[in-house]
Amino acid sequence: MLGFVIFALVALVGLLITLTIMFWPTSRKEANEFGIPGDFPSDKKTGNAPDITAAGSIHEYLVGLHARHGSLAAFYVGEQLVVSVASPKLFVELKSTFNRPAELFKLYEPLFTPHSLTYLNGEAGQARHRHLRAAFQGESLQGFYGLFTSIASGYIEKYQSVPSGQHVNITRDMFHLAMSSFARAAFGDFFSQASRLDELRNAYDVCWDELEQRLDLKSPSAEREAAFDRSRKVLRDLVQR
Repeated sequence: MLGFVIFALVALVGLLITLTIMFWPTSRKEANEFGIPGDFPSDKKTGNAPDITAAGSIHEYLVGLHARHGSLAAFYVGEQLVVSVASPKLFVELKSTFNRPAELFKLYEPLFTPHSLTYLNGEAGQARHRHLRAAFQGESLQGFYGLFTSIASGYIEKYQSVPSGQHVNITRDMFHLAMSSFARAAFGDFFSQASRLDELRNAYDVCWDELEQRLDLKSPSAEREAAFDRSRKVLRDLVQR
């Protein structure tokens, strides 16, 4: 009889402990319904847009996001939950994923246009992506080797002739190196002239800075809108020449 009473008490205590753990109100709230570590939306309508604006750019915001929450972290663009991945191993698991919510890139639509491959999903998007990817991978890259080597050699010669202590505009030169390599591979020698690369960079900076400012989802002023339109036209004219 005594053994039964002890058993019953132990079972009762165990049940109470289990129920307490299950239903005890936790002080920690999850940032999203999936329990993914991340930031709470700072605004109901714009999500973490104010935080991105405060960080200075989406890149700087994501650097801080992953520093706070690890290699898998969530945030909000408007009311859309976004999961950011910053791990090579996790990228391998996601390599078969193709479709991307168009809402994530809505901000860039004024520059890319709705017809950009960025917004194309499904079979049509995969087909176009395969055609473009084939031109910039594998054996196709060998055709660009001579061009890239020639461009890089030009900068090596330039830096070798720079007097000691003379200022070198690395930002400008590295932009020229990257854009010259890509633009000449895609559009030919039209962009071999530094003046055209400067024109491209100036227009690009205006457009991209404007889009970064629109992260707060507020309408730009008429002056900013006009400057953006002018620079966007410059970019399109350069590409279509």
